[in-house]
Amino acid sequence: MAGKICFWCFKSKGNQAVCPHCGYAQGSEPEQAYQLAPGTVLHKRYVIGVSIGIGGFGITYKAFDAMLRMIVAVKEFYPAGLVNRGGGEKK
Repeated sequence: MAGKICFWCFKSKGNQAVCPHCGYAQGSEPEQAYQLAPGTVLHKRYVIGVSIGIGGFGITYKAFDAMLRMIVAVKEFYPAGLVNRGGGEKK
């Protein structure tokens, strides 16, 4: 699934590198190394897309809820200065 959908609009893009629906360039790295990479799956349910906001207490991602089959927002509690994650890590 992850290689066939766009992580911005969550529509099927086939094998194209640039989404024909919204123009998002697949493979774009997260804005910050500590953000979850697009395509990360949480709890076997949420497919993480792009980051849509970063603040002092967390990161908000556009995501796809595979159970409800709809686009949702996932807020990750990530208080600045208290936690750290290296690039590519999921915990």
